[in-house]
Amino acid sequence: MTGEVPGAAAQVFARAEALRDLGRPAEALGLVRQGLASDPHDVTLLVLATTLSLALEDYAQAADFATQAAAQAPGWALPLALLAQARRLADDPAGGKQAAQAALHLDPDEALAHFEVGLATALEAEQAPLWHRRRLLTEARAAASRVEALWPGQADGPALQALIDIVAGHWPQHEANIARALEREPDDSFAHNVRLLGLQARHSGETVPQLYERLRSRPDDVFARSQLRTHFSFAGWMRQYWGRWWWIFPLLVVTRLIGLFLLSLPLYFLWHLRRVRQYPEIYAAVFSPAERRRTRQAHLVLAGPLLAFGVLLVANAVAPALFVNKAAAYGPVALLSGAAVLALTVPAALTGRGGFFGRSPDDLRRAPLPPARRWTLRSLAWPLFLAVPSLLLLMGDAGLLWVFISDPKERSDGLDSAALMLLLTVMMVMVLALSVHRARYGNDVPPRFSLTDGLVAALVATMMLAFSPEVFRALGLS
Repeated sequence: MTGEVPGAAAQVFARAEALRDLGRPAEALGLVRQGLASDPHDVTLLVLATTLSLALEDYAQAADFATQAAAQAPGWALPLALLAQARRLADDPAGGKQAAQAALHLDPDEALAHFEVGLATALEAEQAPLWHRRRLLTEARAAASRVEALWPGQADGPALQALIDIVAGHWPQHEANIARALEREPDDSFAHNVRLLGLQARHSGETVPQLYERLRSRPDDVFARSQLRTHFSFAGWMRQYWGRWWWIFPLLVVTRLIGLFLLSLPLYFLWHLRRVRQYPEIYAAVFSPAERRRTRQAHLVLAGPLLAFGVLLVANAVAPALFVNKAAAYGPVALLSGAAVLALTVPAALTGRGGFFGRSPDDLRRAPLPPARRWTLRSLAWPLFLAVPSLLLLMGDAGLLWVFISDPKERSDGLDSAALMLLLTVMMVMVLALSVHRARYGNDVPPRFSLTDGLVAALVATMMLAFSPEVFRALGLS
């Protein structure tokens, strides 16, 4: 890249490289732009402009310069390799890998292209299922080995091997490769980044202090700043949570299947009600008035969730067609329809009367509760067992509330997780309340609250959280 540059471009090139070596890439890029103004097709200046833009973290501009250089020199692999780097840094690893592979078609010995292929493949393997990950890791290691062979004295090859070891979970090999990389280049930033990523992947307590020390010594360090933001943001906490508790995913799948089964019950029973409508005399002759009342209550219990979900889903599906500004329509509709359901279900959940599933509000006679039993170790077992996760979930909800209030930016991130935690909290607290009631009064005394209404209230509140950005705007909170 530093070969002979004809004419005035050679002077511009030399002065720009000198400014870059002095740590003044912005001035160097301004000088290169002046040179390109007089000769916009100079490939060496375009390549230098690409590297300077990468140093200034302007990846869109770097990709533009690299594309122009590749068009002017279609047989040169370096512009395509730089394009791959720019795309990868712009969060387009697939596009970066494609450009790097195109560079290797032109020059199989282009080390930067091998590096980009290995890095993009390692990132792809991190998100791939297990049956596909092994092939990707093999491909990434082959590229890293080529980088080591082509750059024998540099840290990039061993550091890339260490990054692949993180994805594969080979920690002794990771430590050995990091040691080799830092032995070659003790100040290599990529090797230090991979070392910190390894500490973070193992949930080491040294990660945050070392990142902060690095940020204090270099306030413009993008890697340290982004990683610290991850450690102290709600989205980062949730990623760490799912990374540590990955085995919960099968339980979530089972929960979804159970939810689909429960939602299918109302449709099934409503379909069977056609017999009641078809033969009302037979139904009245077979069942007593009390049995018919209990049957109607059972049908209402089963149809209630379907009704609540139907009101919200239909309202949110139809309302945008009635408004020009669809985003503005979601908030009021979700707020009003959800509030209507909550106004019915929350009082019933607390009193056991009214709502979708509570006893009739006209029945004001409330028999006194029998004397409560004494607490025993056996009766305390279930309440104590359920109290611990209930308390943890309540603390988690309080933390989410604090995050949403203190940081409006986080209000739009992690809302699905917040809704899920709210739903789990309500369900756990309801089961805890039921266990306490049964421990004190037994199974024959009905509780004076409606668990099913509480569940519907939690489900509707969860759906309102799913539309929370619009709901916040409808309430004037954002």
